Amino acid sequence: MLLIDDDELVARSIALLLESDYEVAIECTSDKALERMKTESFDLVLCDLSMPGLSGSQLYERLVEANPAQATRMIFMTGGAYQASAQRFLDENAQPWLTKPFTEGELEAAIDKVYQEIGARSR
Repeated sequence: MLLIDDDELVARSIALLLESDYEVAIECTSDKALERMKTESFDLVLCDLSMPGLSGSQLYERLVEANPAQATRMIFMTGGAYQASAQRFLDENAQPWLTKPFTEGELEAAIDKVYQEIGARSR
């Protein structure tokens, strides 16, 4: 799975929760993550919604055009969707999302939901 968060400490903390069950790659910018997704496919993408430069919603929109199958495998994370555009994106998008801080159980439930929707097993 690919984990995208501009806060490296947050990304590493989340990766620690997941590494016993999943292989986790980390990118700290959306631009680098998008480039990586051009050549690699991931079972799941955990993506922070609010990042400098290319936001999580903008990354999603580019993926919908370039790689729609990968876009369906996204879970968004947010410290709070306080901007109207971010809240509208979450309300209008079918992809699951989590509010930070979230529990390991909430994260696993979101992962399981995506895997069920794409017809794969989570473990």
